[in-house]
Amino acid sequence: MMQASRLNTAAQCCFFFVLSAFSIGGTDQVRCDFVSGSHILRRCFALSRYGSEYFLSRELSWLEFEQRLLAMAAAPANPLLERLKYLAITSTNLDEFFTVRVGSLHNRLRGGNKPDLAGMTASQQLDVLSERVRGLYRGMGETYSMLCCELEDIGIRILTDAALLTEKQRTYADTYTEGMLLPLLSPVDDAALIPSNVPALAVLFEDGGFAALPLPRLLPRLVSLSESPQVFITCEALAKAALERLYPKRRVRLCGMYRVTRNGDIDADADRSDKLPKVVRSVLERRGCAEAIRLETEADMPDKLLDKLKKRLGTGRRDIYRASFPLDLSFLRSCVCDSVRDGDGLRFPAFTPSVPQEVARIAEGENLLDVIARGDILLHHPYQSFEPVVRLLQDSAADPAVEAIKLTLYRLSDDSPVIDALAAAALSGKRVTVLLEARARFDEKNNLEYGSRLELAGCKVIYGIPRLKTHSKIILIYRREGKLLRKYVHLGTGNYNDATARQYTDCSLLTARPGIAADGAEFFRALSDSAYEPDMEYLTMAPYGLRDRFIDELRHQQSLAEAGLPAGVFAKMNSLVDGRLCEELLRTAEAGVDVRLLVRGACCLRPQNNLRIRSVIGRFLEHSRFYCFGVGADRRVFLSSADWMPRNMDRRVELLFPVLDRSSADNLCGDMELYWRDNVCAAELCADGSYCPVAPVEGQPLTDAQKELLLKYTS
Repeated sequence: MMQASRLNTAAQCCFFFVLSAFSIGGTDQVRCDFVSGSHILRRCFALSRYGSEYFLSRELSWLEFEQRLLAMAAAPANPLLERLKYLAITSTNLDEFFTVRVGSLHNRLRGGNKPDLAGMTASQQLDVLSERVRGLYRGMGETYSMLCCELEDIGIRILTDAALLTEKQRTYADTYTEGMLLPLLSPVDDAALIPSNVPALAVLFEDGGFAALPLPRLLPRLVSLSESPQVFITCEALAKAALERLYPKRRVRLCGMYRVTRNGDIDADADRSDKLPKVVRSVLERRGCAEAIRLETEADMPDKLLDKLKKRLGTGRRDIYRASFPLDLSFLRSCVCDSVRDGDGLRFPAFTPSVPQEVARIAEGENLLDVIARGDILLHHPYQSFEPVVRLLQDSAADPAVEAIKLTLYRLSDDSPVIDALAAAALSGKRVTVLLEARARFDEKNNLEYGSRLELAGCKVIYGIPRLKTHSKIILIYRREGKLLRKYVHLGTGNYNDATARQYTDCSLLTARPGIAADGAEFFRALSDSAYEPDMEYLTMAPYGLRDRFIDELRHQQSLAEAGLPAGVFAKMNSLVDGRLCEELLRTAEAGVDVRLLVRGACCLRPQNNLRIRSVIGRFLEHSRFYCFGVGADRRVFLSSADWMPRNMDRRVELLFPVLDRSSADNLCGDMELYWRDNVCAAELCADGSYCPVAPVEGQPLTDAQKELLLKYTS
């Protein structure tokens, strides 16, 4: 079959690995073996036809996404507390951007400073990024000031100076400082010892001495002083006011807030999976002392103090940003939004995700597996509940006919019900094998802790595949039904995280189709046997030719258009960065195929004739990956865990899966068409890399896709 031949070709130049715990009687370690062969994958070819003028910088494109997110924080049409959340998300996203993407650019500087798709070297990008980010900081400062004024209009005030306290407030603040803050303030004499992204107070004494005081992580950034009206003061304001009490025998000359961001683009790897936990812990330690790539200070930081910080941290002018707002605005979510009582129009209306009727009406004595056996279930989160996915594991744990459960995990919620169900299944005697990716960035510690808990319950836990991150979302359940061992599968575009499932848009497919189930078994067998080449009919697995599968689909549409037949491509993803796929999209549009792309974040491709690109930012974070090739009855609809990025095609284990039930596919395509018609939250990418809001033409009704989908599924 064509699918099998693609996999066989890819296997000749990709390394193989052994995950023997996925096999009955296997051990708990993974070895990485290499198979020699000719490097003949298409990804090995350089771009041949299209110059840099067709492409955009990934990093600059990502900052455009940040700008659109900031616009949501400034938009008066959004509820006030939701706007605070958008501003907080802008701040945390920018932290991750510097930690990972700017960190990567610093690494590239040391690796030859080669140009990217858009023809920009790392040093050129860093120069442009610095100026763009300064503009973003100005916008964040203006938005923060505006939102604080609007908060005061509803009786909420945030103070940043202890001198503004009333006598009653000062008494409470002094008590809080003595009892809570001072015992946790731990000065260090070296600014370079402060962890990444932790706000700290720099102090210069009259005797020339220096101290840095990181704000205690155990305390909230905002301290509530009164409830009516609600008055808060920042933790740093109290820390500044307490310096004389902290240093009674020294005179403070200068002080100011700063925050350092360190290079987090440090990957963990090992030649065997059983070594990964130790390697990951080592990487977490290394990140704590990595090079400083950003120095943020409050706007009025004295120059003499700034010079001392620059010298100690080794940061240049390009890396320094003065902020007219409190450093690290994530507290707006945890301290303000979560503590403010509900009021008219302050938040988006509450909603209850729906559950498909066939799930809601499970007969007594049945479980979810019985329902799946009767037909596919396709869920569109968060409009439809994530609960059926959790219930699948819970019912499987309780079902005596279920013999084994295999799945992959990437990111999980705190107090995850998924972990509870897996532990229960193992304790009941079922064979539970979990590939829990220990290298999921910023979730490493959480995943290692969950892994230990699962191991204690009797699960076989694999912490990853050497040199490949496992990003696929798949559950495979083996159930004894008479003399048959039937397989049930869940496939998803998003994580097994019940918390983000209420905030991110994703899709889940629950099926017992023999073909897909057989491919699911092939998937896990490919992880367990270094010499085995998976023969899949319905699923496509990265790194075994996923890019080639997409290219084949695009070229089929090209051939249809060139023959004068209907053709089309409609795709939705988080990022479009892969050079080969970008090139193939250009060819597809040139062939006359109508190409429509919904790309939430970074997009390296400029729009062309027949190729339009839009982005939707709304109440929920768009996270689903949807790929539709063809039009009408001939269209082929897929979902995937993978974006169109080199890492997803070459350095991760991913899955692409079809939506075979025609009714489900039609319904899903209808949902995606709503996104394309959105003229409230959508923006269209222009040739210069900027985004223009999609506005309704005269007589056209307003369409907010997410709001329409909420009405469709929850009303």
